[in-house]
Amino acid sequence: MTCVKFYYKKHVDIRNYPKTLTYEQLLAHVGELYPATLQKKKGVVLRVKTNDGELTAISNDEELQRIKALYAGRTLNVYLKK
Repeated sequence: MTCVKFYYKKHVDIRNYPKTLTYEQLLAHVGELYPATLQKKKGVVLRVKTNDGELTAISNDEELQRIKALYAGRTLNVYLKK
């Protein structure tokens, strides 16, 4: 399982997904959790916190898979741009 903790404004949601989670699936779940984010002109910007504490934007499946590999089973923290 891949545990994802979503941070959006003052909301925090935790969801478990299969290890095969893709970027497109992650975006679809963001749309279900926070429909207002998809109505913005610029779309959704997902950022993840890396091991060194920096926030890194992800915009495709390759970047998500690289970050998931770095987390190696730990909770993936995803921050939605406000």
